Parts: sequence; C-alpha cells; structure tokens
Amino acid sequence: MIVFTHNIVFAWCLQNLAVESNITFTVQPLARMGDRVGIVRTKNQAWPGEPIKSRIGRLRLALQELEAVDRKGDIDRYEVDAKVLAGDLREAWERAVEELLFRGVVMRFQRDVSARKIRDVVVTADLTREVYEGMTETSPFHHEASLAKPIPTPTIDELKSFFGRLESFCGALRAKPAAAKKAVAEASDSAA
Repeated sequence: MIVFTHNIVFAWCLQNLAVESNITFTVQPLARMGDRVGIVRTKNQAWPGEPIKSRIGRLRLALQELEAVDRKGDIDRYEVDAKVLAGDLREAWERAVEELLFRGVVMRFQRDVSARKIRDVVVTADLTREVYEGMTETSPFHHEASLAKPIPTPTIDELKSFFGRLESFCGALRAKPAAAKKAVAEASDSAA
C-alpha cells in the first residue's frame, strides 16, 4: 500500500499500527522544488516519527559516508554535511529520550500520554548526565550560530564520539528494561 500525506501525525499512527500488526513500514520522503512536486529524496534523512533504531542505522551510514568525504579532503562538502550530521544527532537524542528513557509515556505526535507505561520509566543521575552531555555537545550545530562566536565544524573524531555516546546510551536502555523494573521495585520497597 502506498500512502501520500503531509500529515505527520497520521503517518506516525500508520507506523504504530504497522508495528503492532507486524507489517513492514517504510517512509520515502518526497520534496517540492518550485513548480516541481513529488521529487524523490535520494539522500536518506530522518522524518519526525522515525524510531530511534532506524535513526541509529541511518546516522551510522551517514557517518561512514562523511568519513569518505573527509579522507578525500572535500572541505566544502564536509563542512555542510558534518553540521547536518551533528544536528541530526541532536534530534536523535530527543527521540531517544522520548522512546527509550521515557519508554514512550510522552512522545511528540502521540495523542495521549501512556500512563500505564510509566512504571517502566527509571531516570537515574547517570542517565540524566548522559542525556545532558549528549544534547549539549550536539546542540550548537542544531541552532544558528552567533556572528560574534561562530561554531567550528565538528571533526570526524568528534562526530564519531557524539555518535558513540548516543549509540551506547540507546544500547544500555534497550538492554536494561528488566533491570529498570527491578530498580523501580527496589525503590518502592525501600520507600515503604
């Protein structure tokens, strides 16, 4: 089935129904340039409802492509693509917080707050620090720079570090849902 829509909430709902029904869901962004419409975007880019797992895969591929640009010494392309990648990493942090840290309790485009899921949410000082540091290091590339203090283009090593931090954070949260429930149970027991 092919669905054309500008309605992100509708697309997000379709994605969720597809996941619940074990149906493959693929997004293919289209663009408009002047009077030309329906131009297929060939560069793999995020869409607002994209799950963190597919974002991580897309970001890993973009990082590999950027490494090749860096090796070739194409500074003009590198500067543009590096800042875009850093901005995409910042947006991925936002999605990781919604989807993994808050376990989908509160998410953009979601109609309701999923209060039943709140029992699975565990926020520790370490997780809070990791989110703060990950978002802080990528935020400068997500916002317009001041003319008085321009932001230098991140190096390939910095981008690898940014990506590694995000990937580790996501991996740890995916691997520990049982540990999170145990921590909540222990905290409840000690409070009683």
